[in-house]
Amino acid sequence: MLVYAGTGSFTASGLSWAGSTFPDLIEFPFGSWSKHRTWSHWPYSYLLFLAGCWGAAWLSEDVLLHYLGFFFVGCLLHLAEDALSPGGIPLRLTSLSERSGLGWYLPFRQSEYLLALGAAGVAALFCWWRGFFLPEYLVFEVERTYLLFELFGWRFRLVS
Repeated sequence: MLVYAGTGSFTASGLSWAGSTFPDLIEFPFGSWSKHRTWSHWPYSYLLFLAGCWGAAWLSEDVLLHYLGFFFVGCLLHLAEDALSPGGIPLRLTSLSERSGLGWYLPFRQSEYLLALGAAGVAALFCWWRGFFLPEYLVFEVERTYLLFELFGWRFRLVS
């Protein structure tokens, strides 16, 4: 919802949603070999990838690279929320095991859900204020998303 409030784009929002799950998903294949919220939650790698995508998109004017950057925005939003918990994330350049957190909520408790609901509520109000929930805007955005998918090489057939 935060990315939609900022961009009004279904494509950017969907890619950031996928990216928001990535830091936890890449830990699963490593199981007990990897401690949670260490290397997969180091923000500087995601910042580097984001800068690389958007820098390359700016130089080449490639819209695919621009939208791919939103995947890494989603990763960074995941890390931002994790940084608000007591467990935190690794913020030091030299250590992946030393984590810092603000302690604003406890994971999987009511405080986490209230924080997420509050952020989504503020984003929804901002979307409403910007007109992103108006029917004509939603129709426009569906059409734009369809055209972007075609640009990416994806073809859709309407089933009749």
